[in-house]
Amino acid sequence: MALLQHFIENLKQSRRPLLGAVTLVIVAGLLIPSSIGGAVLLNSQYEEMIRRLHADHERLTKTLALSMEAPLWDLDKQSGRMLIGAVMTDTRVVRVVVRDTTGAFSVEETVPERRIGKQFIVDQPIVYQPNAHHGVIGDVLVEMDSGVADASVQRARNTYLAVLAGELLASVGLILWLLNTSLLVPLRKLRAEAQELAKGKLAQPFVWRRADELGDLGNSLESTRRELNVLFGQVEDKNRQLEAQNRELEERVEERTIEVLQERDSLRVAHRNISLLGDIGREITSTLNREEIMHKVYDHASHLMVVDVFGIGLYRPEQNVVDVPYLFEHEHRRTPYQRDMADEHLLGWCITHRSAIMLNDFDREIGTYLSHYDPEQERRITQLDDGSPPTLPESALYAPMIVKDRVLGVVGVHAFKKHAFEQMHLDILATLAAYAAVALDNADAYRQLQEAQTQLLMQEKMAALGQLVAGVAHEINTPIGAVKSSGKNIMDALDHAMANLPRVMHLLNDTEQALFIELLDLGRKPAAMTNSREERAISRELARQLEEAGVEDARQRAGILVQLRAQDAWQRFLPLLHHASALTILDAAYSVATVAMNAANINVAVERVAKIIYALKSFSRFDRTGERVESDLREGVETVLTIYQNKIKQGTELVRDYQAIRPLWCFPDELNQVWTNLIYNALQAMNYKGKLTIGIAEEDGCAVVSVSDTGCGISEDVRQRIFEPFFTTKPAGEGSGLGLDIVKKIIEKHQGRIEVRSEVGVGSTFRVCLPYGAGE
Repeated sequence: MALLQHFIENLKQSRRPLLGAVTLVIVAGLLIPSSIGGAVLLNSQYEEMIRRLHADHERLTKTLALSMEAPLWDLDKQSGRMLIGAVMTDTRVVRVVVRDTTGAFSVEETVPERRIGKQFIVDQPIVYQPNAHHGVIGDVLVEMDSGVADASVQRARNTYLAVLAGELLASVGLILWLLNTSLLVPLRKLRAEAQELAKGKLAQPFVWRRADELGDLGNSLESTRRELNVLFGQVEDKNRQLEAQNRELEERVEERTIEVLQERDSLRVAHRNISLLGDIGREITSTLNREEIMHKVYDHASHLMVVDVFGIGLYRPEQNVVDVPYLFEHEHRRTPYQRDMADEHLLGWCITHRSAIMLNDFDREIGTYLSHYDPEQERRITQLDDGSPPTLPESALYAPMIVKDRVLGVVGVHAFKKHAFEQMHLDILATLAAYAAVALDNADAYRQLQEAQTQLLMQEKMAALGQLVAGVAHEINTPIGAVKSSGKNIMDALDHAMANLPRVMHLLNDTEQALFIELLDLGRKPAAMTNSREERAISRELARQLEEAGVEDARQRAGILVQLRAQDAWQRFLPLLHHASALTILDAAYSVATVAMNAANINVAVERVAKIIYALKSFSRFDRTGERVESDLREGVETVLTIYQNKIKQGTELVRDYQAIRPLWCFPDELNQVWTNLIYNALQAMNYKGKLTIGIAEEDGCAVVSVSDTGCGISEDVRQRIFEPFFTTKPAGEGSGLGLDIVKKIIEKHQGRIEVRSEVGVGSTFRVCLPYGAGE
């Protein structure tokens, strides 16, 4: 590889770029297929060796787990160490750990120097089969190293690279020799001749004696030389003609310069008008109030032309009508009216043809646009505020309001004298109409944006609720499964008890029956919280005491007494333990106790489902009254935590730091959206593994809710943009980028503020400060 790199560097530094390009193509054509084939073969060998290593690893771990059942149950470390020593004879094994669930038994063997490659770990639980009631009693962890497989693949790779390099050098040398003799030498000759032509040396003929494609190229080069020689002569003739034409053009330019100077004064006047209209346009488009927009257009039109009547009509394509809400005659407001587009009128013509209208002799010119016009009908359409009829026009201007290829309506001006307008006035009105169209379109867009923001708040909440459905379903399914399982256990235990109780009561005398009932009462009491290690220790100690008291089959009877919560009062039940049918009596008592225990489990599960349903109802409620209410922030936060319980319990440590605070006048449903976004973002930042801290306190007249996580943190450049709409760092399809933007708007609606502190790799804290008294 070093030799090949040296060869490529020499090609780059040489003055033979064609040779270098051909050489690189040949090397790439030979090297890439060979490299891909070798890489695929070596990768396949490596994957096969790793697969065998994994198979051996799994088999060895399972074998050791089976072998360790008895030593781990009897806490026999000596036997365990012998078995581990046998496993460590495999040179691929780096570490073996065996431990029980109680922590009393732990054996580990490690050979650190064997870690020369990648390490793989398999953890296998140990189940003690003779006592399946106790389930898993420990686990075995075996760590293996891939160093042997890595070394084998590396040797194969080195051998392949050596062979590939030799073949490549031999092939490249032969091909380059053939290319140089048959192609590159003739090409250099052709290039030298082409350079001579480029310098303008066209007199010397180019002699080329080859009968192949390069010969054709040489002959073409000679033909080109002859044609260029002829063309150069023609170019000299053209140059002489151009000199004569240039002198004529100079004379014409002088004449045109005089005309331009005369037009400059006219342009200055037009420039002043354009500047004035630009200022007017900025003023009109600076507001989003529809009435104010129309009034500003009216004011400016009145200053720029004769305006006796001014009106703005708004086109409603969905109804096929034109509404005229803004209409003035001098300083008096006319009543608004509506015209059907199916009728003939100038408003409809202007909208349909998307063209302006100018009439300076209204009665004579109206026929150009309308086939029928009734002046009296026009008078009846509208009237002034005082009830008097309107005055008919003598001159009129109409200009359509068009924006983004949509006709929004018409701006119209009437004058009570003929020939009141010129083309300049029509251009001004068309410009004002364009500004009005932009301003009205912006006003409509702003109104739609406000409506969209309201909808987005609801959609974001529904989106968050949708994300929780699966988790809530799982959370509800767990207690329902417990109810189902407990119900089956009750049926089985009840059948067993009903079958054995009559016979047991028949076997017992009055005193023994009283003891039997007392034993049943103990079994119905709530169980103390004990783990398998503690329960096993209690059973062993009780079995030892029963053996000392002469009770037969002490170990089995001790296990039943522990399940019946009778281990502390076992002496009272010695008459039952010494009874000839003791096992039958204890088994019947355990069946009755099982019914009580499973009934208690059902009650706990039902309470859990009720709590989840209450939280879900509280979260999904949406207040449509739009009024603040007095609310306890802790209830809202706890509602969200209950909804996210399925996510939190996967591996998150939840810390509640709640202080007593006063209720807050607020919009609780909207604040629930804030807590949902902040808590869900915190869980995602930790990948549901870490510490989630929720704080509630009162500081400086504000209710403060903080959400802290131990996740990945937020870098400074990202932190500056997290509240921007549609900005998100989540993958595609997992985030809308609106969550924190909505959070900020809700907090600002409460006249509060949100603060962010974050450190990359440490975590983030969001603090929401809501002032008291803002909504009272």
